[in-house]
Amino acid sequence: MLRGLVTLFVGMTVLLVAAEEDRRTYTISLWIVLTGVLAGFVLGVVFEGWRGLWLSFAGLALGLLLGTVLSLCVHMGWGDTLLYGVIGAIFGPAVVLLAFVVTNALVLIRFLPAVRKRKKLRVAVAPYMVLSTLVAMAWANVL
Repeated sequence: MLRGLVTLFVGMTVLLVAAEEDRRTYTISLWIVLTGVLAGFVLGVVFEGWRGLWLSFAGLALGLLLGTVLSLCVHMGWGDTLLYGVIGAIFGPAVVLLAFVVTNALVLIRFLPAVRKRKKLRVAVAPYMVLSTLVAMAWANVL
């Protein structure tokens, strides 16, 4: 119980700071990303020892892989790509995979009309990542 609450609080704090910065400037600072990754590693070690550290590494790797593929396909910014790694490091591989799917669905639903008209868009993706991570956490805890 305590592990889940602390992880949720720390993770959402990092993601909300990143989302606000992304909303204002369309960029995400590297210090936010590094803070989130370090927090994920520390939480993993504190609550699960070496197994938690390996899960954080696995989540980071999966998040970076998914974010890189998306970045190369649709020209998403590298700050958003790194933020997927942060989600993976803090919440683990299962949550980052669910959050990735939900984020892409939300962004597609929201911006499909503009994409159909071939408009060039600047989209702050991080706020959608916050919402999708909450959905993924709820779904992961229910399943």
